[in-house]
Parts: sequence; C-alpha cells; structure tokens
Amino acid sequence: MRQQGSSGGDCTTVTLGEGIGSHTRLKAEGFPAAPLVEAIMAVQFGGGLSDTEATSLKEALTPHYPNVNVTTHRDIRVNVEAETVELGDPRNIFRLEGKDATEVALIRPEGLSVSQLAPYKSWDVLFDRYRRDFDTVIGAMESKTITRMAVRYINRIDVPLVGDIAHYEDYLSVHIRVPDSIPAIGNFHLRFVMDVPELGADATIQSAVFPPTVPDKASFALDIDLAREKDIPQEREQFLALFAEFRAAKNKLYQQFLTPKALAEFK
Repeated sequence: MRQQGSSGGDCTTVTLGEGIGSHTRLKAEGFPAAPLVEAIMAVQFGGGLSDTEATSLKEALTPHYPNVNVTTHRDIRVNVEAETVELGDPRNIFRLEGKDATEVALIRPEGLSVSQLAPYKSWDVLFDRYRRDFDTVIGAMESKTITRMAVRYINRIDVPLVGDIAHYEDYLSVHIRVPDSIPAIGNFHLRFVMDVPELGADATIQSAVFPPTVPDKASFALDIDLAREKDIPQEREQFLALFAEFRAAKNKLYQQFLTPKALAEFK
C-alpha cells in the first residue's frame, strides 16, 4: 500500500488509545528501538464500579498518583425502532498521574487501566507498578470479580517519504492492499480481530495514519490489544502470571507484523 503524505502536510488524527502523549522514538526491552507511544494494562469488574467504589479506588491510589483530574461521562443509548435517544446518568472518570506525568492510571465506570506514556522504560518497570496498583485494588475492591483483562501496546512506525509517497508495506506486514493502478491513498484505518488460543484471548490489531512528527517521514500506528474475558484467574499470583504471558504473546505479534526491513532500521 502506498501512502501519500508529506512532512508538513495535513493528516487525519485517528484516536487509538486513551491519553496518547509524546511521539518520541524510544528504546524498549526486547527490540533495538521500539517506537512505543503508550503501553496499557487494564481490568474490568463484574457489574462495573459504582460512583462510591470509583471514588474509593481513586482515594486508595492517590498516594501513588498525586495529580487527579476528573471528567464526566454519559452513555448514549439509541433505540432505532423507537427513534429515541436516551442519555445515561453522568459518571465520573478519574485520570490519575504520578509525579512522573508519563505514569497514568485511569478509573472508569467499568474498571481500571494503568499506562505508561513515552518514554517507555521497560516491561519490568511497568509490571512492578501494575503489581503495586493491583494489590491496592484488591484491598479496595475485595468483593469485585475481574471479568476482563487486557494488555495494549500502541506503536508509531515512521516511514521515509520518497517524493511525497511513503511505502508503508515495506515496513508493516499488515496493510491495506490496493490495485497497482491506484498510485497512492490518503488516510485510512484498518482493524481486525484474531484468536490467540494459547491464551484464551483475542487480539485486536489496528493500523492507521498518525500525524507526522519527524521531518520527511510519514507516521503509522501499529496497535496491538490482547484481551481475555473468560476464565479470568482471581487469585493474585495466577492473575499476574497470566499478564506476563500476555506480554510474550504481544512481543511475538509485534515481530510478525513488522517486516525485516523495519526491524533492521530500528537498530
């Protein structure tokens, strides 16, 4: 697929994750220079979180995340047959940031996510923080059952421009195929879901155009979201061990979706 673009031209922003921040190319474990934008570990709870429970969880995590921002969220329900639109009750969403603003925890009505914005340090650093926060969650949410767990990594792939064309397919093995008679396309958003049977999980893979931030290059997203919704272990050590397996599966997918040329150029 040939992507038309320029280092300073217009480009549609596609939102692929909560709180996407710095687009700095950075180094991560396992790869010479993984272009990570955001790494996320998330859980959802059966029945979601009441306002009281969300506030309790926010207060339990505040010692680790002193900076708290609150926004209001409403569900919108559309009934096509009745031709009606119903607004749900307003619900608070808490965005917590550590003293290091790249460390974020997000409390939503359905659960909690812990993320690391660029610059990514390492899996060990992120996992240690998640383990700490998970122990806090266990203490604050003893009666809650975990019904979904997920690991999500959002990467930005910078592809050099040849004239005003970026040969995206030379770098990403997952791409949109177009006829040779079409010289180039503009913006796009590709999404598909695949089974990961060894984890009892699904992987949602997305790719899209990112706003260019590097001169003479076009930027593309490679978004890998691994999630499991059945037979979630509730015991602490088993749960955390399964998250570690998610990391290995994510790394395998990452390598498969990048071409040898892309991996070589990250060195």
